[in-house]
Amino acid sequence: MKKLPEELRMSIFLIVLTTICTVSLTAGNLMYMRVLAEQEREMRMDILKGFGVSFTKDTFDSIFKEFVEVRKESTGTYYFYEGSPRLVSVITEGSGLWSIIEIFFSINLDTFRMQELKVISHGETPGLGGRIEEPWFAEQFEDLDVSKGVSLVAKTTGAPGEVDAISGASRTSEGVMAIINKAITTLQNSMNPK
Repeated sequence: MKKLPEELRMSIFLIVLTTICTVSLTAGNLMYMRVLAEQEREMRMDILKGFGVSFTKDTFDSIFKEFVEVRKESTGTYYFYEGSPRLVSVITEGSGLWSIIEIFFSINLDTFRMQELKVISHGETPGLGGRIEEPWFAEQFEDLDVSKGVSLVAKTTGAPGEVDAISGASRTSEGVMAIINKAITTLQNSMNPK
């Protein structure tokens, strides 16, 4: 039996290897896209739950389209609910000290008071900037008047928009405030165009 020439064997090997790699990468990408789509759907379900709208997994998509307006802005994604009360949930991100911080918060548009704040992801130092995930930090934002933005203080006096900074993590605290204030400014400008 005659052997195939070296060049032909090399070509066949490269074609097989390239095909295997391409199929593997395509399969991995498809799985990743499914996971991302499911995470996005779960986030939207959480937003709808936060708005107090009842739904099932079967009715979710139609109810979300009916009750929620989604606006993508340079500062994040805004989910508007025109029910009673009027609410908006925002997913936004910005710089902390060491990483990009991604946060989620909701505001009652009738009173311009924050409903909740959640840190979705960050890479800040555990025990310092990482404390932005702790419940006490997020609880400061509940029912907080944000009509004039949010400001950091060493000790709150009860003035509108005041939040205690994290001791030893002032840059991370400043980053969170900047992210929130930028999103609030965009929100106010979109509601009151000049």
